[in-house]
Amino acid sequence: MKTRHHASQAGTAFVEAAIVTPMLLMMIISMMQFGYIYGVLTNLRGASAVAARMAVLGTSRSRLDVCEAARNAMTSMVDASQLDCQTNPSVLPAPINSPVAITLTYPIPILSSNAGVLKGPTLMVSARTTMQ
Repeated sequence: MKTRHHASQAGTAFVEAAIVTPMLLMMIISMMQFGYIYGVLTNLRGASAVAARMAVLGTSRSRLDVCEAARNAMTSMVDASQLDCQTNPSVLPAPINSPVAITLTYPIPILSSNAGVLKGPTLMVSARTTMQ
C-alpha cells in the first residue's frame, strides 16, 4: 500500500528544523559557556588557596608576592593579567596566628547574540580563601 505525501507535509520538516535548530544551538552554546565559567571558578579557588597558603606560611615578603603566586597558579585557560587580587590584611607578611584572606576576581565575557555580535555583558567571578 502506498502512502501519499501532500505538498504541505513536505515543507513541515523544514519548518520544524528551522524552529528547533536555533534553540538546540543556543542550548549547546549555553552548556559550553557554563562549563567554561565553572572551570574558571575552580581555577580561581585553587589559585586563591595557593596564595593564601603562601601568605600564612610567611614565605612571601609582600602582597605583590602573594598576588604573583596566585597568577602563576592559574592555568592557560585564563588570562592572568586580568586577574584582580585583594588581600586582607593589605600589608603582608601578616602577624603570626592572624587570619589572611585572599580574594581573586576575574571578568568573563558572556556570549549572547546582541545585534549579531556574540559578545555580551561581563560576569565577574570571584573566589575567596581564608587561612590562619
